[in-house]
Amino acid sequence: MSPDEIDMYRQNLSIQSFDDAMSKRDSRGGLIVELHTTLFSEANDFAYDSRSEKKDRDKGINPMNQEYTDKMNQKRIDLGVAPLWKDGTENGHSAMQLCENIAAKLTDHEIKSLIAELAHKTTGEMVDIIKKI
Repeated sequence: MSPDEIDMYRQNLSIQSFDDAMSKRDSRGGLIVELHTTLFSEANDFAYDSRSEKKDRDKGINPMNQEYTDKMNQKRIDLGVAPLWKDGTENGHSAMQLCENIAAKLTDHEIKSLIAELAHKTTGEMVDIIKKI
Protein backbone atom coordinates (compact mmCIF):
# COMPACT_ATOMS: atom_id res chain seq x y z
CA MET A 1 0.00 0.00 0.00
CA SER A 2 1.05 3.53 -0.63
CA PRO A 3 1.53 5.97 2.27
CA ASP A 4 -1.74 7.67 1.30
CA GLU A 5 -3.58 4.34 1.30
CA ILE A 6 -2.08 3.44 4.69
CA ASP A 7 -3.22 6.80 6.12
CA MET A 8 -6.72 6.28 4.74
CA TYR A 9 -6.78 2.75 6.17
CA ARG A 10 -5.64 3.96 9.60
CA GLN A 11 -8.11 6.83 9.58
CA ASN A 12 -10.96 4.50 8.67
CA LEU A 13 -9.95 2.14 11.47
CA SER A 14 -9.85 5.03 13.91
CA ILE A 15 -13.29 6.22 12.85
CA GLN A 16 -14.65 2.68 13.11
CA SER A 17 -13.01 2.20 16.52
CA PHE A 18 -14.46 5.50 17.69
CA ASP A 19 -17.91 4.61 16.37
CA ASP A 20 -17.73 1.21 18.07
CA ALA A 21 -16.68 2.76 21.38
CA MET A 22 -19.44 5.37 21.20
CA SER A 23 -22.02 2.72 20.39
CA LYS A 24 -20.95 0.64 23.39
CA ARG A 25 -20.96 3.71 25.63
CA ASP A 26 -24.41 4.78 24.47
CA SER A 27 -25.73 1.25 24.90
CA ARG A 28 -24.25 0.97 28.40
CA GLY A 29 -25.54 4.44 29.28
CA GLY A 30 -29.01 3.40 28.22
CA LEU A 31 -28.77 0.29 30.38
CA ILE A 32 -27.68 2.35 33.37
CA VAL A 33 -30.65 4.69 32.92
CA GLU A 34 -32.96 1.68 32.56
CA LEU A 35 -31.51 0.16 35.74
CA HIS A 36 -32.04 3.47 37.56
CA THR A 37 -35.62 3.70 36.28
CA THR A 38 -36.36 0.15 37.41
CA LEU A 39 -34.69 0.41 40.79
CA PHE A 40 -35.72 3.99 41.60
CA SER A 41 -39.02 4.45 39.77
CA GLU A 42 -40.07 6.98 42.43
CA ALA A 43 -37.55 9.40 40.91
CA ASN A 44 -39.84 9.74 37.90
CA ASP A 45 -43.15 10.12 39.74
CA PHE A 46 -43.16 13.87 39.07
CA ALA A 47 -43.54 13.16 35.35
CA TYR A 48 -47.08 11.92 35.98
CA ASP A 49 -48.16 14.86 38.13
CA SER A 50 -51.45 16.54 37.45
CA ARG A 51 -51.49 20.33 37.36
CA SER A 52 -52.47 20.54 41.02
CA GLU A 53 -49.74 18.03 42.00
CA LYS A 54 -47.18 20.07 40.10
CA LYS A 55 -48.31 23.20 41.94
CA ASP A 56 -47.88 21.35 45.23
CA ARG A 57 -44.38 20.21 44.29
CA ASP A 58 -43.51 23.76 43.27
CA LYS A 59 -44.48 24.81 46.81
CA GLY A 60 -42.29 22.04 48.27
CA ILE A 61 -45.23 19.76 49.05
CA ASN A 62 -44.99 16.10 48.08
CA PRO A 63 -48.31 15.03 46.52
CA MET A 64 -47.45 11.34 46.97
CA ASN A 65 -48.91 9.26 49.79
CA GLN A 66 -46.71 9.53 52.91
CA GLU A 67 -46.62 5.74 53.39
CA TYR A 68 -45.31 5.32 49.83
CA THR A 69 -42.76 8.09 50.31
CA ASP A 70 -41.56 6.53 53.58
CA LYS A 71 -41.22 3.13 51.89
CA MET A 72 -39.23 4.59 48.98
CA ASN A 73 -37.00 6.57 51.33
CA GLN A 74 -36.31 3.47 53.42
CA LYS A 75 -35.30 1.60 50.27
CA ARG A 76 -33.02 4.43 49.26
CA ILE A 77 -31.43 4.61 52.73
CA ASP A 78 -30.98 0.81 52.77
CA LEU A 79 -29.15 1.10 49.43
CA GLY A 80 -26.99 3.97 50.66
CA VAL A 81 -28.47 6.70 48.48
CA ALA A 82 -30.03 10.02 49.46
CA PRO A 83 -33.71 10.03 50.40
CA LEU A 84 -36.15 12.05 48.34
CA TRP A 85 -36.43 15.80 48.88
CA LYS A 86 -39.38 17.06 50.89
CA ASP A 87 -41.28 17.63 47.62
CA GLY A 88 -40.73 13.99 46.59
CA THR A 89 -38.15 14.63 43.89
CA GLU A 90 -34.75 12.97 43.72
CA ASN A 91 -32.07 14.42 45.95
CA GLY A 92 -28.77 14.61 44.06
CA HIS A 93 -27.17 11.93 41.93
CA SER A 94 -26.37 9.22 44.47
CA ALA A 95 -28.97 6.81 43.05
CA MET A 96 -27.58 7.17 39.53
CA GLN A 97 -24.05 6.79 40.91
CA LEU A 98 -25.10 3.53 42.56
CA CYS A 99 -26.45 2.28 39.24
CA GLU A 100 -23.21 3.26 37.51
CA ASN A 101 -21.22 1.39 40.18
CA ILE A 102 -23.39 -1.69 39.77
CA ALA A 103 -23.04 -1.56 35.98
CA ALA A 104 -19.26 -1.32 36.28
CA LYS A 105 -19.27 -4.77 37.91
CA LEU A 106 -21.51 -6.41 35.31
CA THR A 107 -21.60 -7.20 31.62
CA ASP A 108 -24.36 -5.71 29.47
CA HIS A 109 -26.11 -9.10 29.45
CA GLU A 110 -25.94 -9.28 33.25
CA ILE A 111 -27.34 -5.75 33.55
CA LYS A 112 -30.26 -6.69 31.28
CA SER A 113 -30.91 -9.81 33.35
CA LEU A 114 -30.77 -7.78 36.56
CA ILE A 115 -33.25 -5.25 35.20
CA ALA A 116 -35.63 -8.05 34.19
CA GLU A 117 -35.30 -9.65 37.63
CA LEU A 118 -35.83 -6.39 39.53
CA ALA A 119 -38.94 -5.56 37.51
CA HIS A 120 -40.84 -8.37 39.26
CA LYS A 121 -39.59 -7.86 42.81
CA THR A 122 -40.87 -6.04 45.85
CA THR A 123 -38.93 -3.14 47.29
CA GLY A 124 -37.38 -5.34 49.99
CA GLU A 125 -36.40 -8.01 47.47
CA MET A 126 -34.78 -5.35 45.29
CA VAL A 127 -32.65 -4.20 48.22
CA ASP A 128 -31.57 -7.77 48.98
CA ILE A 129 -30.59 -8.39 45.36
CA ILE A 130 -28.62 -5.15 45.02
CA LYS A 131 -26.80 -5.66 48.30
CA LYS A 132 -25.49 -9.02 47.02
CA ILE A 133 -23.85 -7.41 43.98
